Amino acid sequence: LIQASYQASLGRLDDALRAYRVYLAVYPDDSSTRYTLGNLLMSNGRFQEAVEQLQEVVRVDPANALALVNLARSYGELNQSREALDCYDKAFQQQPDWIVKGNINDDYGFNLVYAGDLAKARDVFAQALAVPEIKANGLRSLALLDMYEGKYNDAAVRLREAILLSDSRETLPRKTRDRLFLAILLSGKGDRSGCLQQLDL
Repeated sequence: LIQASYQASLGRLDDALRAYRVYLAVYPDDSSTRYTLGNLLMSNGRFQEAVEQLQEVVRVDPANALALVNLARSYGELNQSREALDCYDKAFQQQPDWIVKGNINDDYGFNLVYAGDLAKARDVFAQALAVPEIKANGLRSLALLDMYEGKYNDAAVRLREAILLSDSRETLPRKTRDRLFLAILLSGKGDRSGCLQQLDL
């Protein structure tokens, strides 16, 4: 286990995976270590393998909300939205307030979009507006849903508000991304000048 952690810290993925699997062959129900392995696979884009490991974590510990969320994210990356939503529902049974935690709101909502439930997705994104820490995220998600539905004027208003909320150094990447979305929107409306202004900013 020490070797596995050490190899992972050096970025030697194959060596780390080999060591984790040797360890888990001896201690198959060590859900904490299996969770770490699942996250390592997920963070390296190996989502099908991550699903397999995180499913085992949930088998041993069905109430593990963190594992359920990461299992949902892995399913989402595999375009298996129904499975992702099922995992999110189970996670929210354990941690109801997580629906407005960090990026979970965004990910859960867009899995609803991919599954065709746009109304529920809009309700989920709207919940983020009441949480100051993720209000800008909620505005961006609603704006993207507006764009998806062809409501470009509404989307522009939301993106501009999200940009105003993202005024600290820590939120610069978010603000930049929102300006890029706004530039795409303005380009789609034929506003070349406005598009270029946002790209310049």
